[in-house]
Amino acid sequence: MRLCLPTAIVFTLRGITAGGFYLHPSASIVQISETERGLRILSDQGVPAGGAVLLSLPLDEIIFADRGRDGTPAGRAIARSVASLPTPPRGDGAVDDDGTYLALWLCHALHGRGTATPSATDDDAADGGRYLDLLPVDLAHLPVFWSKSDLVHLQESDLSPVRHDVAFWGETVHSRDIDSSGADEDTMSKIKPGEAYQGGTVRHVRPYLHGSVVASGARAKLRSWVAAYDQIVADFFPRLVEETSREDFCHACALVETRGFRIRTSQHEDAEERGMDRPYGLVPFADLLNHRSRSDLRTCDWSFEEETRSFVIRTGGSRLQKGEEVCLSYGLHANSKYLGSYGFALEDNRRHDGASPDVAHVHLFGGDSHDPSARDGRYSALAIGDREAAEALLSALRLSVATAAEGRAMVSHAREAASGRTHAHGGERGPPPAATSVCSLPFSPRNERASMTVLRQSVVAAIGRYETTLEEDEGLLYGEGKLLAFSRHRNAVLVRAGEKHVLRHWKTLCDAALTFLDDVAIEKMDWEGYCKVLDATLGRVVSIALW
Repeated sequence: MRLCLPTAIVFTLRGITAGGFYLHPSASIVQISETERGLRILSDQGVPAGGAVLLSLPLDEIIFADRGRDGTPAGRAIARSVASLPTPPRGDGAVDDDGTYLALWLCHALHGRGTATPSATDDDAADGGRYLDLLPVDLAHLPVFWSKSDLVHLQESDLSPVRHDVAFWGETVHSRDIDSSGADEDTMSKIKPGEAYQGGTVRHVRPYLHGSVVASGARAKLRSWVAAYDQIVADFFPRLVEETSREDFCHACALVETRGFRIRTSQHEDAEERGMDRPYGLVPFADLLNHRSRSDLRTCDWSFEEETRSFVIRTGGSRLQKGEEVCLSYGLHANSKYLGSYGFALEDNRRHDGASPDVAHVHLFGGDSHDPSARDGRYSALAIGDREAAEALLSALRLSVATAAEGRAMVSHAREAASGRTHAHGGERGPPPAATSVCSLPFSPRNERASMTVLRQSVVAAIGRYETTLEEDEGLLYGEGKLLAFSRHRNAVLVRAGEKHVLRHWKTLCDAALTFLDDVAIEKMDWEGYCKVLDATLGRVVSIALW
């Protein structure tokens, strides 16, 4: 997923079994780009398909949260305290406590490592020092570390990006990083975030991700990391400042988020039964592998194998030839997830059925429509072809716009439907599934028209957040003078174009639904025909509105 430059071997770890670590003799760790390392096949023999072991690491070498909790002064101080743990170092809270402790372990280990240069002949491939030496120093491809100027579209400008205060979204503009030729100091001092200097004037420029949840999500994530650091220093371990700065802690949090694995082992099954997540850990060297789609037969698989108590990466359905990069699938996600968490976006991000997995966000019934990451309104994610999510959204809308009489009738119909006696909108039918939503089907013409009207208004408002049209974005991606491959600007446009495709899809659905509702008499409402219109607009074979 990175721009490939001339390959240089970083470490040759072939057939090493130190500490139980194993790397296939045909594979080597290489420099993929200026900032990215990966695993590539360099031997003429290649690696056979069908489950050949490429890499394995025993359980004891996997870095779990207990390394940070029990093995660092800050972690022990937190563990001894009766106070609550700091904010998890991920904006979505997915890593929970594990992320905080892993970030502390990384900070402690990197501080202890200092500036010592590793030995190229060190045979202990499994020891932490070699792994730490391979971790990226530059994570500027992640939106969480983009400056405000990185989030703007510097149209017709050859300027170097404006750098803002320490990547913490500060309001200070460092004028020394702006081409200030022809400008006086007073003019330069007035430049504000979101503006750029060009030709002796201050000109407002468009944000790369204006309107996208990625931009506001990146800011929220970074704030949570800073808050976690400040709370650790204030409430648990003040001496943390002596070895780790805020910037270092945030860098460690980003490493944890982008490189960790959730690992299922037999000893953690009881935790899963109690509703807890699988443990989150860092797997040395396995986290060097970049992403490739699961549909590509060259994509490798990983698992924790109980027989050997090891994390193992095996080949997929195709032989890996000399020169090919070894990749894993990071999962099927929207481009906003890929960019926000990993720092890249896919050019043609599609599922096996051809539909896009991209997601857009709308606010229903209030809330800050200009901030798609806010949770103060009815915040909903829209996708294409996700029946469960679409049905949940439409159900919530129908219930929300229902009159008191409709609400009572909906509950009554749902109870009857649950017993298998009636269709949810009054018609006779067979037994429905056990878990039936109160209003998973259209209920009445008035209610359906109100639901679709509200949804359409929210979708149109979401489209209005963006400062460019879908056609303008496609021109930037595929037209004359198209954006440079793998650049931040191109990745950002891929994200927002994908979101706009989703919003346009749902606007088309609302328009089709409202047209149908306006064209039929209420007393002759053809619900089956209406549901077919929804399904045809959504491009579904199996109905989204009928069981």
